[in-house]
Amino acid sequence: TNNPVKLYFTPSVDSDTITSNSTHFIQFLEKETGMAFKTGIPTNYVAVVEAFGSSRADIGVMNSFGYIMANNKYGAEAKLKVIRYGEDHYRGQIIAHVDSGIKNVKDIDGKKFAFTDPSSTSGFMFPKKILNEHKAEPANTTFAIKHDNVVTMIYQKQVDAGATYYSPPSKDGKIRDARSRVKTQFPDVEEKVKIIEIDLPYFNYCIPAYYVLTMAEASSNLSRFDGVRYGNRANTKDLSELYIETRSKGFSDEVKRRIMTGTYVLSSGYYDAYFSKALKVRRLIKNGYSELFNKCENLLIPTTPELPFKLKNNLEDPLKMYLSDMFTVPINLAGIASLNIPAGFSSDNLPIGLQLVSNSFKEETLFSLAHILDEEEIFEAN
Repeated sequence: TNNPVKLYFTPSVDSDTITSNSTHFIQFLEKETGMAFKTGIPTNYVAVVEAFGSSRADIGVMNSFGYIMANNKYGAEAKLKVIRYGEDHYRGQIIAHVDSGIKNVKDIDGKKFAFTDPSSTSGFMFPKKILNEHKAEPANTTFAIKHDNVVTMIYQKQVDAGATYYSPPSKDGKIRDARSRVKTQFPDVEEKVKIIEIDLPYFNYCIPAYYVLTMAEASSNLSRFDGVRYGNRANTKDLSELYIETRSKGFSDEVKRRIMTGTYVLSSGYYDAYFSKALKVRRLIKNGYSELFNKCENLLIPTTPELPFKLKNNLEDPLKMYLSDMFTVPINLAGIASLNIPAGFSSDNLPIGLQLVSNSFKEETLFSLAHILDEEEIFEAN
């Protein structure tokens, strides 16, 4: 009854690729499975979801939000990931016409903006979140449905900026983001439509991944400080009391917290759930920064998310202390180089720090750029 298998694709990069190579693709599936296949490409994301409910589709290739809807509504289950250019994740970008006057996300406020589809993750949800975070409210918005339509509207100045998918350039430097889809029609699209912001994947996971890994390391490395082999030693007559007293008095509350948490994430039954996944996230973060440095040589980002606080002010709130590292821990996870530089003072005369960030083994570039900034006195004293 399920032969032929009905396979639906979302109207995206995948569907266009399959359309142009459908014969070879179907032949491959039928050879590998011994079943017959029938494909379909609806007009929008939601139609793929509804195809499960109406039994028009047995299998669907869809975006993240589409899967959530299909799972909640019809019990669809994810079985495979799509690998695109060697990556198992999808990214978005905000692009603008070079004549729009838009240099950053805040400049989009009051401008004309184009999204793709309301159910698109890269073409609506992520960029909408970015606009909200920067308090940028476009004067007019439209849904162009397709990613190449967004690029075309920006190129022809129908809108000032828009949101599309992003894929890193190929090894020879050719673009593979949404602009590449109209390059035949508009050969100078790279010069006329520029990327304003790219969402670095997994940034929100940097703090959790970092502290899972560092606490696990703390638990393992500090186990040697037992009063027998290393460090402080309590004066007791009983061996068990020696261990307890030595470690209780020798470690601060924060160290004890890290040892307990690290022991937990390394314990049987939780290693794969926490530590193993954190290692995988670290690799993804590393890959994300490597791609970013294919487009630029250096980054200038904050060192901390807030101005310096008074001594001991945040010690009672460990989570707040951990979040203070949100801009520095990705550097450690990615294994890249960074250099903190003074960037003047706030209105309250508190020092401000900025990070220069470069790729691995590019420390010389950081020192040179930091020296230039210092010599040119880019940042005022007050």
